[in-house]
Amino acid sequence: MKVAAFRAILAAAEELCRGGGNETAAQALGLLARLIVGRGQMTVAVFATQLAGIPVSAASGALAAEPTVAGLQVTLRSMLDFCEAAGAKTAAKDIRALSDSLEAHAAESLNVFCVQADAWLAAPKPRGGGKGAAKKRPDEAAITSYVAELRDVGTDRAAFEAALAKLKADKSLKSAEVAEIARRYANTVTKYRSIAAAHADIASAFTQQARFANKVGCS
Repeated sequence: MKVAAFRAILAAAEELCRGGGNETAAQALGLLARLIVGRGQMTVAVFATQLAGIPVSAASGALAAEPTVAGLQVTLRSMLDFCEAAGAKTAAKDIRALSDSLEAHAAESLNVFCVQADAWLAAPKPRGGGKGAAKKRPDEAAITSYVAELRDVGTDRAAFEAALAKLKADKSLKSAEVAEIARRYANTVTKYRSIAAAHADIASAFTQQARFANKVGCS
């Protein structure tokens, strides 16, 4: 989905929150919507990837009365629940990617983050190369894509096995990226000692989800 279309969704959600008396959530969505302005041809997935690359600021903690990035994530996840219940898979996938991309900034003031993010996104990025080049960041786009693909299979074991096989065969992924995919899919904070351990945890998480779905009759 292009961010211009997503901004319309944010505007509608902002009005609903404000009409329901949740001014904090409305304010958070309004700040995010303004951050999107001028980036109408970008997809939400690309925008989320860029947000994930923004350096964490140690000096941007929020005051008690200020909206936080974590608060915005809560609102986005409420929107995610609604989209999933309504079967709006594309919107749900984009909202999840956007929420996940903000994780490192959860404790920050949303006002400060948006100002810093706007400046960082607009600034020209240095081209890599040379011994002094910065260490390559994890491929957030690949991480988000694989997590979404694993989640999208639900409890379909054949589809899950295919998705996991694809992940295992992708030699371009570093161990840190595979570990992050496992953590997000399994909803854990485990520090994996190997790629194989991360793969095993993904398989275990799927089995647990499938068993739970069978118990409650959701399969």
